[in-house]
Amino acid sequence: INSLLSQLFMTSKHIIGCFYDCDQTLIPGYMQQPLLQHYGIDGEQFWRENDEFKERAAQEGSNVDFEHCYLNLMLDYVADGKFPGLSNAKLRELGAQIKVFPGLPEFFQRTKTLIEDNYENIMVEHYIISTGLKQMITGSPLNSDGALTDVFASEFVERNGLIARIGRAIGHMKKTEFLHIVNKGANIDPTIDVNQRILRDRRRIPFEQMIYVGDGFTDVPCFALVRDRGGVALGVYDSSSEGAYTQAMDLFCSNRIEIPEAADYQKGSLFSILFEGNLRKIAERIEFRNAHENTTSK
Repeated sequence: INSLLSQLFMTSKHIIGCFYDCDQTLIPGYMQQPLLQHYGIDGEQFWRENDEFKERAAQEGSNVDFEHCYLNLMLDYVADGKFPGLSNAKLRELGAQIKVFPGLPEFFQRTKTLIEDNYENIMVEHYIISTGLKQMITGSPLNSDGALTDVFASEFVERNGLIARIGRAIGHMKKTEFLHIVNKGANIDPTIDVNQRILRDRRRIPFEQMIYVGDGFTDVPCFALVRDRGGVALGVYDSSSEGAYTQAMDLFCSNRIEIPEAADYQKGSLFSILFEGNLRKIAERIEFRNAHENTTSK
């Protein structure tokens, strides 16, 4: 993760923020699969137990978010000896086994360079916002080239070297919170209260300088927030997954995203062309606004 965030906040550069869901957006399937395989746990059984956990809680009069269910189930597996020795370090190690879509992680640095080498005083930052596990994402190939600015995802607190408590659980509605945090720069400067009013021209990354990429209806809150405030919402789908294209087209037809493309991040792919085109549009809008402001201030 970029260690120069505090310095970036102090620059006069304009920033384009690119945000991504993770599972089925940047990677096929779910990131927990390498974890389950490592411990010899049947994936279908694990997620079935997760659903049963949620149903049982509802029958007892309690509503438990899906994300809290699977995180608590993981802690149960640690306590029952099914996940022996599971620590944050182990999660990072297993993250290295996550398979990513074609073109990743090179896509992050390539698109960053595309703008920063061709537009003066404009920077690109890449963020992942996921209901998955932060330690697995940071240990994955997605973070291998250092182009990610930050990762917001669910986290555990350890006790005696093992994961023992939920430190943070991120659901699909909570993901929008991090867009607001990055918008105001509270991720860079912890003294900033994300609930305080900050004038648009004082915000670190305005919403109209954001691109959000996702794959499904759990991304709708982020799609809506970014798009309604002048940013760009892009959808991808796994071309090898039955029904993924139909879901993406449903999002398009309901005016949530631009026309979806297959999750291929290689240079020259249809998605890369679409993404790069939107990056340039935002950069050119920044340049035009700057030129206009400079002219009117003289």
